[in-house]
Amino acid sequence: MQSIQSFFHKDHKLPKLSGKEWLNLWLFIFAPNVLFLALAWYTNTARPILNWDYLWIGILWLMPYRILRIFASLIFVLAILFDFLMLLIQIFPFLDISAIQYFLPFLTVAPKSYLLGLGILFLYVLLMPYVMLRWGRQHHRGYGVILFLSLLGLGYHLRDVKYIDFSAIMGRSNYFLSQSQSYLYYDASKSDFILAAKRDPILSPMSADKEKASSRFLQPQSDKILFVIAESWGASRKSEMTQMILQKVYEQKSRFDFIQTGIFDFSGSTVQGELRELCGLAVENGYALSRLAAQPFEKCLPNQLKKQGYKTISMHGTSGLLYDRTGWYQKAGLQQNLFGENFHDLKRCSAFNGVCDSELRQVVGKIFAQYTKPDDKLFFYWLTLTSHHPYDLDDVHNHRFNCELWGMKPNGEVCGNFKLQTQFFDDFAMLIQQPEMKGVEVIVVGDHMPPLSDGEDIYPFVRWQAVSWLHFKIKA
Repeated sequence: MQSIQSFFHKDHKLPKLSGKEWLNLWLFIFAPNVLFLALAWYTNTARPILNWDYLWIGILWLMPYRILRIFASLIFVLAILFDFLMLLIQIFPFLDISAIQYFLPFLTVAPKSYLLGLGILFLYVLLMPYVMLRWGRQHHRGYGVILFLSLLGLGYHLRDVKYIDFSAIMGRSNYFLSQSQSYLYYDASKSDFILAAKRDPILSPMSADKEKASSRFLQPQSDKILFVIAESWGASRKSEMTQMILQKVYEQKSRFDFIQTGIFDFSGSTVQGELRELCGLAVENGYALSRLAAQPFEKCLPNQLKKQGYKTISMHGTSGLLYDRTGWYQKAGLQQNLFGENFHDLKRCSAFNGVCDSELRQVVGKIFAQYTKPDDKLFFYWLTLTSHHPYDLDDVHNHRFNCELWGMKPNGEVCGNFKLQTQFFDDFAMLIQQPEMKGVEVIVVGDHMPPLSDGEDIYPFVRWQAVSWLHFKIKA
């Protein structure tokens, strides 16, 4: 106690520092951020340039008392955990730490780059506290504390300033100049999106006047069925827009037994659209669907087809943990479920860092090629992803849809949505040309209207709260 009192009563003077000493001090301040900035760059994820959490810890590392420096090292490990989680939830969308166990079996087939990254992180957790602890002893405490506190004050003042203006969920927009990763994790875990995912849902049969595209499947059912729910495929205000989007599919109409398209009203989220089509159910209150018993899902279309001898398969480009799909898909009767975790070697797009739909098109063809015998029955359900809001133009490789022709902002979200939908259907047109797709009945339907956040007027281009559908059967 006496030594502490003497420390605060002593007349401390700050000596002059050389240029090298100043450089070392700045390196000491920014060093804990370097690894995660590099990981964010490598994985194309968002991260603040300066994480406040390490600034508080740095002050404790500079203290003359061993117990405080050891405590700082322990807190540093916790700060690393939050930094890592904020990166991880952008690649595999979940916020429940216990859910990490779901991914452990995938480590055996993970890309070498993933395993290398985990190895580097493990060594970092072991060695960095020791390095920083020793490094902190070499710097002048007075200057160090002043700099740390100044950066904290400046960082708080700039806490809402971004170096990239981007809007998304699950941490994908955290391009802040300075922020606390532990705070961002807490803030994300309290978002409406996450809270809804943790609440028990209430399921009820859809009202008789509500339409669903799956009711249009031929009776008796075709032996080969491809059912696609297209992310954010709304209803174009003008039929000519829809014709442009579907042009490459309609060019093949001579190869179809029939082809039809239309629209119907619907308001809801993606998972509500899925339950509408797969099960004829409406959902309220929340989306923790895996907590429900199997009984509400007994009448779902995949369950009905499974009883008739169909192999039922689903595919989605991001983590199966999102919307509890690893749980409720099985209850709905989908026997084999393929998620982003199963396709670690395929190219990723911006939406939830999921596998690009253009990549998954190849997977569809390969699976149908396994069911070409006359008595084979297959129901394949594909929930697309790349056209998810905010419709990143970096994911567009097909610019056939002419936004300027319709008066859309070339870099706006409306244009991005229409380009991504056109791109999907152009790729889809190539899929249905493959020989293994002969005799397949196809329905593609939107889950919900495209949400927008950039302020562009949607009315001239998209019908409010409506989705489109497409139905055809390829000649055997």
